[in-house]
Amino acid sequence: MESTLAAPSQSQSSESPIVKAVGVERVYGEGQAEVRALDGVDVTF
Repeated sequence: MESTLAAPSQSQSSESPIVKAVGVERVYGEGQAEVRALDGVDVTF
């Protein structure tokens, strides 16, 4: 998983993401009771 949080500098355009998360995973439980709430989610704001 990769996470980035940064305010754009003056040299960056307004198109640059402020938040980017790549490959986010969240698993609850284990074995047969395992539930994958997030499975490799990519998000950019």
